Amino acid sequence: MQTRPIKFRAWDKENREMVEVLECNFKELMVCLPGFESGKKFSGWHSLDNIELMQYTGLKDKNGQEIYEGDVIKGNLIKYSPLPIMGEVVWDNELSGFASKNNAGNTLLFEIDQIRIIGDKFQNPELLIQRGIG
Repeated sequence: MQTRPIKFRAWDKENREMVEVLECNFKELMVCLPGFESGKKFSGWHSLDNIELMQYTGLKDKNGQEIYEGDVIKGNLIKYSPLPIMGEVVWDNELSGFASKNNAGNTLLFEIDQIRIIGDKFQNPELLIQRGIG
C-alpha cells in the first residue's frame, strides 16, 4: 500500500505570508517554521494562534505543483467533462476526503480532471469572492 507524505504549509497571519512547516507539535499547539534574520536562515516555534495550517492532499496539479488545503483550483468534472469547475480545496468530513468547495457544493478531488492551482484563499481571496464561494 502506497502512503502519501503527511506534511503541512502555513499561512503566517502576522507576516501575511505562506511558509513551509518544518515540524508540528500538536500537544503543545506549536509549529516550527523557517525564518531569516540578518540574511541567515533559522527556524523557530510559533503558536497556532497566529498560524493557519493547511495539509497536503497527496495530489499534484497538472503542472506538478503540490495541492494543499486552501488552494484555489480549476479543472473539469470527469463525469461531465468538459464541465469546468473552480473552488477552494477543503477537507470534507461527510465525504471523507479532500474536495473542491464550489457553488454546487463539494466535489471530491478525484472526480476532477486537469486540476490547475490558480491561487490560494489567503493571497487571492478575490478568486473565491467573485464566485460567491469565500
